[in-house]
Amino acid sequence: MPDPTTPSLPGPFRAIAPLAQGGFGVVWRGEHRDADGHVTPVAIKLLHARRASALLQQEVRALAAVRHPNIVEVYDTGLTDASEPYLVMEMADQGTLRDHMTAPLPVKPILRALLRALAHAHARGLVHRDIKPANLLRFSTAPTWRLADFGIAYALRHDTANANVYSGTPGYMAPEQWQGSGRDIGPWTDLYSVGCLAWSLLTGLPARARFEIAPPSFPEPVARWLAGLLNPDPRARIGYAVEALWQLDDLPELMSTPRAVSADATVTAMETALETAA
Repeated sequence: MPDPTTPSLPGPFRAIAPLAQGGFGVVWRGEHRDADGHVTPVAIKLLHARRASALLQQEVRALAAVRHPNIVEVYDTGLTDASEPYLVMEMADQGTLRDHMTAPLPVKPILRALLRALAHAHARGLVHRDIKPANLLRFSTAPTWRLADFGIAYALRHDTANANVYSGTPGYMAPEQWQGSGRDIGPWTDLYSVGCLAWSLLTGLPARARFEIAPPSFPEPVARWLAGLLNPDPRARIGYAVEALWQLDDLPELMSTPRAVSADATVTAMETALETAA
């Protein structure tokens, strides 16, 4: 990633070094220094100028409606000294789920945290629309897993017929997103993505590979739960995060299959780009 110019923020926040770059902007490692000199690590999302105003307003509105232990907290928003919009968020000190998928992980705590975050957001009229490993952050303090990046979430009470439903990450997008069917978007859209993420954790394969290989053999209760999430018909899919959570709690304990490092560097780079772009 090219090293962008370090942004200058007003007040007690300071950008230190770039962490990640995606289609919407750059995330920086930063710090907050209070009046007593105490320093707290933060993450600073600096948005690209061509989309900054709309995205900033959209994400701020979305995050103003959601405050939950399993959703990353936003501390501040504003403009840099160069008039570039930014968001300051709590810093994940252990990276993202994607960073940890090469090792075995207990699956149910990850999915439980994700579904709790979605239940809270959905109850407030927000669909995330970009559930993927790069947007589930890991912390050393409880709760361990927290959902980030509501930048392409939108309120269900808005005009869904004209919404930009194509936003998302290939491999995790529900069929109704691909088809541009705005009126079919709802909480079940995120639950399809949860199914994709669960499938990827359990198989150790990229989510898109489920279209390319024979269906794996899962224990019957797990297979039934995944089928309920991955039904291509949104009307037949599990419709509520709370319902998916109840069913998850009845499943046996699950461990992920570590994702192998692909020998095909092109495939690996493409998968990384897709999962971190949005």
